[in-house]
Amino acid sequence: MHSLIGTALLLTALLLHAETDGLADFMKKLEPLAGRSRIEASFTQVRRFNALGFEMTSTGNVTVESGKSIIWETLTPTHSRCTLTGDTCRVWTGQTGKTMTLSSRKYPWVAMVFRLCSAWSTGDLSGLRREFDFRTGEDGRSLHLTPRSQTVSMLFASIHITFSADFSEVSEVRFTEKGGDTITITFKRT
Repeated sequence: MHSLIGTALLLTALLLHAETDGLADFMKKLEPLAGRSRIEASFTQVRRFNALGFEMTSTGNVTVESGKSIIWETLTPTHSRCTLTGDTCRVWTGQTGKTMTLSSRKYPWVAMVFRLCSAWSTGDLSGLRREFDFRTGEDGRSLHLTPRSQTVSMLFASIHITFSADFSEVSEVRFTEKGGDTITITFKRT
């Protein structure tokens, strides 16, 4: 019995070590992203509501200033702009012309979303290890993130990030919610 437990522990340790090595190799591939201080892209976002059999598509532009801000501007179907920093989220809506500001002290997800988006857009995922378990995709250019933290798991069951073939940019991010609904965002560099 002790040898069975010992063998199981050894196999688990070897698998964890192999996965860590695989992730380290994957992180090296992301170095082309790390040197960029500003990233601009257009996006198409498809929100799928499974229970309703309905999809909603929006398009727009995103600008990431490494470590400073993320500006997410939706152009269709309605115009809006969300500016994220580490401690605030300001949302302007074109229909009303009004701006709403959310603080990360009151809404902890603001800081989490900023960290998450900053991390994958710059290729520095090391800061997310306490919030996610990582697994590399079989395609060799994607990561599957499973939330560890309660803050993230309240929002998403998983996040799948696919990088371009040369690893110089994020090409797609798919969020899967607990109920199975998905948000798939496809990026094109501008």
